[in-house]
Parts: sequence; C-alpha cells; structure tokens
Amino acid sequence: MDPLANPTTPPAAPVAPSQPADAGGDNLPDTWPGAFGLFKYSKQSIMTNLGTFLGSYAIFIAISIVLGILLGILKLNSLSRFASDLLSPLYALVATYIYLASSRGQKLTISQAFGKINLMLYLKMLGLMFLEGIIIIIGVLLLVVPFFFVLPRIILAPYYLIDKNLGIMESLSASWNDTKGHSGKIWGIIGAIIVMILPILTIVGIIATIYLLVMYSVAFALAYRFIAGHSSTAAAPSPQTPPAVPPVPAAI
Repeated sequence: MDPLANPTTPPAAPVAPSQPADAGGDNLPDTWPGAFGLFKYSKQSIMTNLGTFLGSYAIFIAISIVLGILLGILKLNSLSRFASDLLSPLYALVATYIYLASSRGQKLTISQAFGKINLMLYLKMLGLMFLEGIIIIIGVLLLVVPFFFVLPRIILAPYYLIDKNLGIMESLSASWNDTKGHSGKIWGIIGAIIVMILPILTIVGIIATIYLLVMYSVAFALAYRFIAGHSSTAAAPSPQTPPAVPPVPAAI
C-alpha cells in the first residue's frame, strides 16, 4: 500500500494562551510584600521610565520658573500660588500615567505622557484634587481621628479616575470601596515614605532621600493595582446563567 495514498494531517501546533494586557514585564507582586518590600518592585518599575519621569519633572519645574518670572514682571506675585494650584493637576495626570505604565513594565515617552492629557481629564483631576483636599481638611478639623480613617480610603482615587476613566465621585467611591480592609497597606506606604524623608536632615541625606523617594514613587500605583485586583468587587464572580432545565421526555 502506498504510504502517500492516505496521508495523515499533521497535528496542529498548540495555541499559546492569550496573555492579559498587563503581562510581559509586569512588576506587580503576586502577594503583598509589605511597605518596605514594595521598594524592589517600585524601583524595577520606575527604572523602565526613569528618563521620562525626570524629564517630565524638569519640564514642570521650568514652567513654574517661567510663570514666576512672568508674574513678577507683571507685578502679579499674588497669583503665584494660584498658578501653582492650576499646574498641580496637570503634573498629577502626567505622573500618574507614568507610574501606571511603569508598574506594568510599559515604556512611555514624554510626548506620550503629555499626549494623553485633554481638557476634560484635566478638569476632572482638578475637581478630584479639590474635593479630596476639602475632605481631608474636614477630617483634620474633626479632632484628627476621621482624617486617619478617611485618608487611606480616598488616596487611590486618582488612579481609578485615570486607569478606569471614571468620574470624580465614581473614583472616590471606587477607592473607598476597594480599600476596605487594606488601609494598613496604605499607611504602611506612607510610613515608609516618612522614614525615607528622615535622612534629609543631613547634607548627604538629601541625596539619599531624593534617590529613595524617586525609586519608591510607583508604590501607590502598585498598591492601587494590587488592591483593585484583590478587592471584594473584583473577586466577586460574575453571575452565571442557570443551566437550562432538561426537557421532560414525551410519553410513548
């Protein structure tokens, strides 16, 4: 019998499973490593876009200096604080985009970071920062105790606003709901930042503090992604359609 008379079809190559968008270079830890343990992951992340981060920061410093000079020439020094407040949401948007991309191991250029900004997004960030400020001030005025309870529950709102394209109140609500039971992680990061600031008391410590804070700058972005992925809302299974009831066989 001719072996070529009935050729067999070669087995198809196995299809590689599809990878999530965050796969490939993702710096998110599988388990929470603790506030100080997060430093390694944050450092790996920011090194992906260190030039973009430093370049963007330098641009904002240059803009602030130019604005200060212009306002001084126009004898409008009283508006310096107002101009700084208007710049803050823009910097927050650019920095947050860089942090999120870095946490996922994605390269981002300065033009790409600035190119993601539009007027509506800027206004939403401005409104969110203003509302967060009011909430924090009220918390401090109410004998400080509410401040310690509220701050870790709303601090991740900007990441929800940008990463999930939510509105102001939706971002606050998402941050509040997802951080339930995770406040200790947020306070741990804040505590680690305070410890990193302490060396600034010495001249040599200034360099150490700058280095540590830059390397730790992605910590909140990593916390946001970890907490959002482990929240009760994210973990809740989607409702399944109940199986159809098998038809009763017709009587013969």
